[in-house]
Amino acid sequence: MRLKNAVNRKTVIIFIMTGILIFLASNIGFLLTKTAYHLGNSYSVFFVRTVVNISGICLLYMQQYQLIDQNRRRELDAIQNLFQSQYHQYKAYAENTNYINRKAHDLKHQIQVILAEDDVEVRRRYLSDLSDAIQSLNHKIETSNGVLDTILTRKNMYCQEHDISLTCIANGALLHNMEVMDICSLFGNALDNAIEHVEKIPETEKKLVTLKLQNRGKMVILRVDNYCIDDQLNLTVIPETSKKDKENHGYGLKNIDFIAKKYGGSMTLELEDNCFSLCVVFPIV
Repeated sequence: MRLKNAVNRKTVIIFIMTGILIFLASNIGFLLTKTAYHLGNSYSVFFVRTVVNISGICLLYMQQYQLIDQNRRRELDAIQNLFQSQYHQYKAYAENTNYINRKAHDLKHQIQVILAEDDVEVRRRYLSDLSDAIQSLNHKIETSNGVLDTILTRKNMYCQEHDISLTCIANGALLHNMEVMDICSLFGNALDNAIEHVEKIPETEKKLVTLKLQNRGKMVILRVDNYCIDDQLNLTVIPETSKKDKENHGYGLKNIDFIAKKYGGSMTLELEDNCFSLCVVFPIV
């Protein structure tokens, strides 16, 4: 944030200095008419001032365009980094899911070992390990889409660890032709946004997040609802992140909007009775 403020101050100073130089250059003709190096009659002075003013306006426009281009590039870089981050998270989740699947496969062998064990202490240790393995399986969510299953399972695990109730009703088959990175970014950012809101709520009963993925005709509808403390959010613009590092965060909703438009759809935000809703609609791909 300090870096952003420093850049803004530097930009303002550059614009002010440019304006001062244009003003001085524009009016220097009046000074030269009173010296041995005068520019001639008033028409010459007017001509010089016009050329200088037009050149100055062009220079200011170019500076503004360059600033806009720099901001756009910075934003695109941040969005791309967010894409990569969500994809790397997915790969890590996938490895964790594979581990869980292997643990599930080993359960039957562990049960056989426990049944055959006569030592009470050893049996107790085996049962403790078995309980941990079963607990890890409770997080798993299946939607008929392996990528989505991995993301939702990991988010569900995080929610259970932080006393957040996550309810998912999703038909993952609707995302059959969506790119893996887009699935990671769309659902990862949507859930991260909802979880970020409810984590701050002290009452456990209000830590509610609901995700629904379904179709109506040929349209896919993704809706994520969560309880929101602030019922005065301005939804005419994309809300800023509540995280302290606003320079490197706050692109999640922009990323979701980008993906929605990429697949010919749209993103809408609603807030009613302390319920924040994110809705993404796009044709079945």
